[in-house]
Amino acid sequence: MTDDDTLLEGIDTDTVVVDCPRLYDEYLSGLDADDLENELDAEEIRADYCDEVLEIMCEGIGQEALENKKMIKALMDDPEACRIIGEYIFYDDALYGLLNEIVQKKKAKKDKKKSKKKD
Repeated sequence: MTDDDTLLEGIDTDTVVVDCPRLYDEYLSGLDADDLENELDAEEIRADYCDEVLEIMCEGIGQEALENKKMIKALMDDPEACRIIGEYIFYDDALYGLLNEIVQKKKAKKDKKKSKKKD
C-alpha cells in the first residue's frame, strides 16, 4: 500500500506542517504523575487496539487471497511471498506436519500410478 501514490491523490501534504511530536512531548511534560500514568496507559490501550485492528484486517485479506485462484497463482509466482508462507509453515509444528502428510500422500499416489503403469 505504501507504494501506491494514488492513495494520496487530492491530499496536499506540503501545505500543513504537523508538529505533533513536540506538542505531545510538551503535553506529557505538563502532566502530574497520576495524569501521566493514565495517559501512558491510555496510549498503550490505543496501540493495542490499533494492532488488533491491523491483525483482523490482515486476516481478512489473507482469507480473501487464499479463496481466489488468481491470487494464489500470484503468490506462488512471488518468491518473497513463498518464503514468508514457507517460513510461517516451518515454524508452526501443526502446519509443518500437515504439509508433510499431504506431500507424502501425494508422493505415495504418484508412486502407485507409476507402479501400475509398469505392470
